[in-house]
Amino acid sequence: MRTNVAFERKGSVLTSQTTDINGNPLGEITVNTNFNYLTLPILLRATFGKKFHYFINAGPYFGYLIKQNFVSQGDNFPVTTSDNTSLIKRFDTGISTGLGLSVPIKTAFAFSFEVRNNLGLYNVSAVPVANMGTIKTNSTNLLLGFTYKLGQRTSDTK
Repeated sequence: MRTNVAFERKGSVLTSQTTDINGNPLGEITVNTNFNYLTLPILLRATFGKKFHYFINAGPYFGYLIKQNFVSQGDNFPVTTSDNTSLIKRFDTGISTGLGLSVPIKTAFAFSFEVRNNLGLYNVSAVPVANMGTIKTNSTNLLLGFTYKLGQRTSDTK
């Protein structure tokens, strides 16, 4: 079993054309939506390979929302930032899966590389979403690690 605590920034970018009430173009506006989370996955790991240790991880994750904001800017619009943390539920839960490689360095050290996906399962919006919609999170992460083994397992068989 494996776990870690990570900071994750999840979000989206939307760019659209704006018009006045008569349909005349006013310019382009871009809205960045940022969700800042502390995430704790609890993963089961299967490892295979001798020289290089390939692995797969899977299990639940739990996220705590630190802050959510919108940043908008455009051709004829000033930069505007709004804190919308109160509109989002503080907790997020989902499924975490990953694939990776651990490269041993001597007997006590290893470097690891992993691609991990955290797929949110529940609506995180604390308010109604247009058209009966939902807001669910999803992130793909590249993890780089360095491991030092504190001790070696000994076999009980003689």
